[in-house]
Parts: sequence; C-alpha cells; structure tokens
Amino acid sequence: MIMKHTQHTMRRGFTFIEVLLYMGIVSLMLTAIVSFAWVIIDAGVKSATQQEVYATTRYVSERLMYEIRNAAGIDVSDFDVNLASDETKNCSLAQEGTSESLRIFVSNNQVFMRLPSLEIVPLQSTDTKVTNLTFTDYSSGDSKAKYVGFVLTVESNYPGAAGRQEYQESVTIRSGVEVRSH
Repeated sequence: MIMKHTQHTMRRGFTFIEVLLYMGIVSLMLTAIVSFAWVIIDAGVKSATQQEVYATTRYVSERLMYEIRNAAGIDVSDFDVNLASDETKNCSLAQEGTSESLRIFVSNNQVFMRLPSLEIVPLQSTDTKVTNLTFTDYSSGDSKAKYVGFVLTVESNYPGAAGRQEYQESVTIRSGVEVRSH
C-alpha cells in the first residue's frame, strides 16, 4: 500500500473575512471618536458665544450705571424709546464742571459714548449687537430722587453663522440707578 503523504503548507496572513471584520471594528471606533470630538467642539463654541454675550452685557450695563450715577443730570431725548431702533435718539448726561455732556447712543447696533472731549468710544465688540436699549424715568413725584432704569438686550453677531444654533445667544437685563448729584 502506498501512502500518499500530503503536506499542508501553513499560510501566514489574514483571511478576507478577518480583514473585513477588523476594518468594521476600526470604522466604528473612529466614528465614535469623531462624533464625540464634534460634540466637544460644538460645546466649546456655544460656551465662547455665551461668554462673549454675557461679558458684553455686564460691561455695558456696569458702564451705563457708573456714568448715570456720576452725572450732574440726565436728559434722555425721549424716555421709553428704544435707542437701537431710532438712531436719532440718545441719552445725554450732564457733566460736573463742563458745559459739554456725555452722550450715549446706538449706531449700527453698537453702543457708543461721546465723551465731553468729543471722542467717541465704543462700549462693545463687533461680535455682539445691541437690539434694545431703552431708558425709563422712575424719578419720584417730588423730584427729590432722580432714578433712571434701562433695559438692555445684547445678541451674538456672527454674520457667517446665520441659522447655526451654537452661535446664537441673547440676553436681556433690566437695571437702574439713581443719579447721585441730583
């Protein structure tokens, strides 16, 4: 009897099924990592947008309160008018020791102060816009206390990001202050 001896040669490498399986597992892992990274990036953008809007709102409101509190007098061309929607209106603050007044106005959705030296100072960056700045006279009936309230609405202003939720933020505050020198 003749025996045939067959020798199986061992091949090294991966089968086609193994390669497909590994590629599928790697693809799933990459998809999960990229999705997670995208969520983190979106959260960072949203956080930066919120910080810009809140910081601007805080700064503008604090500066308005400071200037009103330290004014010798106040004259708002029309109380209860949104300065952001009517650029011809402004808030005029009389300054002690000078005939010139400090003027607060809104132009192109930006809040500005015109100092008595006639220098115009912006109060915010162009990354935000003011959509409402309304002053209201809450003075006492006997005119012993001059109290001025205001409503300030600040929104994000990223022109290339229209419709993208992570770039949209808006905050409205109501505040007021008494004119000290009155």
